[in-house]
Amino acid sequence: MTLAASGVYTLSRAVMFTLMNVYAVRMAGVFMNSLGSLWLRSRAMPRLLVFLTYGLAVVMLVSISSSFWLILVFPPWVFGISVFILIETGRGKPSEAEDILGGAVR
Repeated sequence: MTLAASGVYTLSRAVMFTLMNVYAVRMAGVFMNSLGSLWLRSRAMPRLLVFLTYGLAVVMLVSISSSFWLILVFPPWVFGISVFILIETGRGKPSEAEDILGGAVR
């Protein structure tokens, strides 16, 4: 009996699919929620991005189905936040957190 015919391969594939589509999406939502809380309290990001982050995190945490489109929410969010940070850093304008703390944030 081969490995593919024994059912072990099918079971392990189903377990990995479930882990990647449920656990990883939930952990990405928890990460987004944590960053949103940090940004809101430190005022390091605009409120619009904070509440967008909260909204996407809630969708990722509460979703019941394992949709392929749900998996594709996290990478564009990371890209958008990264581009925003690069643009703001290039402008040389201090963030609200730097204004409040007197330039101690680096």
